[in-house]
Amino acid sequence: MLEVERFEKIMEYLREKKTAPVNVLAKRLFVSEATMRRDLSELERKGLVKRLHGGAILLDGANQELPLYLRERQNTDAKRKSLPPYRGRPDNVPRCFFDCTISD
Repeated sequence: MLEVERFEKIMEYLREKKTAPVNVLAKRLFVSEATMRRDLSELERKGLVKRLHGGAILLDGANQELPLYLRERQNTDAKRKSLPPYRGRPDNVPRCFFDCTISD
C-alpha cells in the first residue's frame, strides 16, 4: 500500500473514531508499528493530527476536508467513468508553445 493510501485510511479512521492507537492502525493497515508512527508523525507535521503517546487524535480543522493530494486519489474509477471519451485533438485548434529559456 502506498503512503498516500495509508494517509487516507488513517484519516478516514480518525474521522470515524476521533482517536486511534498506533497498534490498532498498524494492524488495520498491515504495516509495522514503526511505519505507523512515521506516518502519524508526517500527518502531524502537515497539521492534520496531534500525536499522543501511543497514538493520535484528529485535529479540529482536519475534520473539514482532506488535502488535495489525498482527495485526488479518491474515487478514481468513478472520476474516469464520468469523463467523456477521448477522441484525439482536433486539427483546427490553434497551437501555442511556451518556453522558459532566456536569450541574450
